[in-house]
Parts: sequence; C-alpha cells; structure tokens
Amino acid sequence: MLISSIPTPQKGQPLGRFGQLALIGTLSLVPLTSSADEPQGFMEEASLETTLFYIYRDRDRRSGGMGPDGEGTPGAYASNLQHSTANLAVDFSSGHAGGVVGLDLAAFAAYDFQNRHQGTEFNFRPASTLWEERWDGKETNGASLYRAALKFKFGDMWGRLGYLQPQGTSVIAPNWSFLPGTYRGGELGARIGDLSLSYFHADRYKAPWYQSFYEFRQADGETIDYLHSLGARYEITEDLVLEAAFGQAQGYMDQGFGKVSYATQLNDSPLRLSYQAYAASDRHDDGSANDVYDGTAWQQVLTAHYDQGAFDWRLEFSWVHAPWVSGLLPAANDHPLCIV
Repeated sequence: MLISSIPTPQKGQPLGRFGQLALIGTLSLVPLTSSADEPQGFMEEASLETTLFYIYRDRDRRSGGMGPDGEGTPGAYASNLQHSTANLAVDFSSGHAGGVVGLDLAAFAAYDFQNRHQGTEFNFRPASTLWEERWDGKETNGASLYRAALKFKFGDMWGRLGYLQPQGTSVIAPNWSFLPGTYRGGELGARIGDLSLSYFHADRYKAPWYQSFYEFRQADGETIDYLHSLGARYEITEDLVLEAAFGQAQGYMDQGFGKVSYATQLNDSPLRLSYQAYAASDRHDDGSANDVYDGTAWQQVLTAHYDQGAFDWRLEFSWVHAPWVSGLLPAANDHPLCIV
C-alpha cells in the first residue's frame, strides 16, 4: 500500500505534552445540481463545492531524550507549535458534454494568521519540491491546483487524464493534509456486470504541502520513471465485496493488496467487518540502499466498525512483518512509496 501519513518536520522527536490541538470549521456549497428529469450535459450535471478549514494549534514538546525506558535524559517542555491557519478549497466538477467529455478543476489556498515556529503542516513548505527540502524555514502562504483533469465516459468505460487522485481500486494513494496530494498521470476503468477494473499510471507527484511536481526516486536518489497499478473490485452481493490490486514503482518496488469486506446489521445498527492483506517486495538483493526489505514485507489487518446512535465504535487488529535491510526510506512521510 502506497499510503503514508502527514509529516512533522522535526523527525524522531517524542510527541508533545498536548499533542495536536485543532479547531476545524467547514463550509460546503453545491449550487449547481441536476435531477434525473433535467437535460444531461457539461453544465447541467456540474457541481461547485467550496470548503473552508480553520486550524489553531498550541503544542509543547519535551526536548532531549525519551527517559528511563529510552535513550537520553528528558529536558524541559517548550513551545513547539503555535499557529492559526486557514485553508480554502474550491472544487468544480463538470458533467459530460455530449455524454462523453468533461472537466474537473480544484484548487486550494493556505494562509497563516500567525505562526511562531516552522512545521504547521497545513501551509506550503518554503522548498518548492520534496527533493529541495532542507527542513528549515517557516511555511509560506500560497495556492495550488490539486486537480485539473479531462474525463470521459463511453458506455461502461471511463477515463481521466491530468492532475488527479486515483478513483478506482489501487495500491497507489496520495498523502493527505486536509486536502490530497496530486499525481500527474491517467486512469482507465471499466465495469463488467458486478466486476470493476481500473488501471492507474503516473510519472510525477506533489504532496499537499508543496506547490511544484517532482519525480519519484529510489532510496539512493535514482529517478523512478513511473508508478502504475491494476486493480479489481467484485461485488458478490451488496454487502459482500472483494478487492485486489497490484502495483509497481518502475525498477524498484512491487506491492499488492487484497481485501474482503462485509456489511450487516447488529441491533438495527450498521456493522462493517473487513480483512485486509498488504505485501511489498523490492527489486534489489544486494545490500544497497535500494535493498529495502529482507524478503517480502507484509501486513494483515482485521477491522470492525459499529455505529450505534451517537457513538462510533472501531476495533482493529494488525500484524506486521517488515524486516528492513537499509532502514526507513528517506523522507518516507512525503513520498508515497513505503509500506505503512
């Protein structure tokens, strides 16, 4: 699975005394809608959604080591993050002109009202790309496109090309802040009865805290020309679904996953169960920086999700086998090429 989490630039430090404190407000508007009786077309099916996030965080972090059970001597708590940041996103999705061709456009802007330290994680890094990153300097205000794609559909086939995120079943997924990272590539899909197939291909990526696209790289810095993934989803019944996908980073890494999910009712409330298995294997076996795993790394996960009234109950069991050879990939939090 090519999914990773939001990074904190101060890597390797213990979590602060208060963790993350955030106030988030959202406003969504969808002024362009249509009903089944209206004409179908580019504008008749179009939608426009605007979302506003406001985040305030005040976090202290202890300096020094971890203490008696770790290494070093813990130091005093000091202010680590203190900022108030706003994100504004505008997302336009057209219908299909002539029932065939459409356009998706989405952008977001970020603004710090105040920021005492670097590392807000919700604005843009001063480096324009991951590979120029030095992890110094405060975030900057700005704006960025996170989706700009032509789309088409023809019968049970569909496709997208441009700046986008995968929609079909895939081992490729973007980083997320409040908004997703962006791939430069294309996706094709088809539905055959209860079976859905999709293929995704990309040659550039942009995490949501950078404003420019950058190439993929191996652990030793060598450029990866492309990522691609082929996935399938089969609906045995409305409640029982099978999913599987296989993907590759050209010349570097193979990854795959399988999932079975089941939805039912317990005391008239929805219960969702799933089993998921992920695997990753590098293409190198020479002890170099690109020899990431000792054999095949895998993760198995059992989940149960139960909604009852105002309460949302989650139970998860995971089992991971991922022996490293070279250690963690450089800047893995910003590069969607590591198994979690």
